[in-house]
Amino acid sequence: MSTLTAASLKDKWLQFRADNPKVRIREAAHQLDTSEGALVGAFVGAGVTRLKADFRALVKRMPEVGKVMVLTRNESCVIERKGVFEKVDVDNPHVGIVLGADIDLRMFMNKWVHGFALVDNDISGFKTSIRYLMRRAWQS
Repeated sequence: MSTLTAASLKDKWLQFRADNPKVRIREAAHQLDTSEGALVGAFVGAGVTRLKADFRALVKRMPEVGKVMVLTRNESCVIERKGVFEKVDVDNPHVGIVLGADIDLRMFMNKWVHGFALVDNDISGFKTSIRYLMRRAWQS
């Protein structure tokens, strides 16, 4: 990230969002010369909570949440599935697995470095979600 403070990055995102309400945060981060993680992180305490890095424990408890949408997005693709976390195995140190009727995931959680819980916020445009980010999603 550039030398922007969290407060100025937050202001930049809010102005960008007001001017470009349909642009997704990933593209906005690119246009603002920062990262998606830095944009989300700028809102910690304002509808965003930084999660402890025990991602395996969090994933293990996902069946308690009920029906969810799982979304993976990168430069090459978008994968979206809706369903319930049924069989969850996060004991393997290399890969976590979620198997079910609608969701089938292989997760390399050792690559995740940041996690955030977001709540609906019309101003920031964030939707209630849990976001796990790899290092490159944090860096610009």
